[in-house]
Amino acid sequence: MKTNTTYIFLSFCVMVFLISCATPRERTDKFLKQNPVYLAEQCAINFPPSTKYIPGKTITDTIIKEVPGAEIPCPEYKDEQGELQKPTVKCPDQKIKEIIRYRTDTIREVDNSKLFALQLEKVDLLEKNTKLETKVKEQKNEIIAHYIIIGLLALVLFLKLKR
Repeated sequence: MKTNTTYIFLSFCVMVFLISCATPRERTDKFLKQNPVYLAEQCAINFPPSTKYIPGKTITDTIIKEVPGAEIPCPEYKDEQGELQKPTVKCPDQKIKEIIRYRTDTIREVDNSKLFALQLEKVDLLEKNTKLETKVKEQKNEIIAHYIIIGLLALVLFLKLKR
């Protein structure tokens, strides 16, 4: 009777401990929800973003604008008939050359935490793929073995029926 009650008491204690305990993941999730700054700090420490500078090509645009020359008045004079003349001189057209150089550089920032998660997923998928490939090979070998057995049985039956 005493061992029976002790056993029941111990069983009850074990069940209470098992039910009251949360899984480590649940405790971790609860802690990180209460302390989001800590999570951000740990992510920044363990997965710092890597920055890659990619220089761009320099593009040169040359724009030539043609400005018409102005007409400049000359001093007045009297011609041979005695009329007053107001001559003007046209200046030559001017070409204004404007050179514009610009370059667009690229700064690529890689999210290392996402990259790490993708690499882990890749490893898992490769392992699953190799398991599936070996399973397919085993099934092919089984099919070949079955065909060989069926062929041998057919050969034995054929030889027995022929006699």
